[in-house]
Amino acid sequence: MCVCVGLALSCPQPSVVHYLLFFSSATLAKLECPLYSADWLFVAHSAFTQSIAIVTAYDTLGESGLLHSMNETEVEAIFTNADLLSTLLKVLPECPSLKHVIYSGEAKPEIVEKVKAQVGSVISLKELKALGRQHPCPPVKPKAEDICCIMYTSGSTGNPKGVILKHANLVAASKFV
Repeated sequence: MCVCVGLALSCPQPSVVHYLLFFSSATLAKLECPLYSADWLFVAHSAFTQSIAIVTAYDTLGESGLLHSMNETEVEAIFTNADLLSTLLKVLPECPSLKHVIYSGEAKPEIVEKVKAQVGSVISLKELKALGRQHPCPPVKPKAEDICCIMYTSGSTGNPKGVILKHANLVAASKFV
């Protein structure tokens, strides 16, 4: 099932690199909360089936680090937790490339409406899964040299640094698991 159907339909040229940013809480990641880690992996693998590269950013980067990672990659969509929508809302006016927001969890309706007023497309992961079931789409297979993930880490100085991983990197690393 293509859960990223809404993103795939809005990105009709598979040869163009498109980015889906994952904005997560470092605290939840450290706790390995099953609800969020399962959602994170589900959306990441769904993006990979459509050759959509993912970008990771944690709340520990702060608002300026989040904005930097969004603007540097010209991110078009973001997947986050409902609890982080208010943080996202603060940087939206300065991120013109963002078109889609996907969130997991229970969001406050007033926050969703404020985000929607700035971005247009805001959808829960539950709603996105339903769309994927209604509109299945074939995979768009990535090439080995295609970007798979850009992982942002806090730089010791200046803006966060993005580490680029290609699909070939993941395949090579999986040989040792």
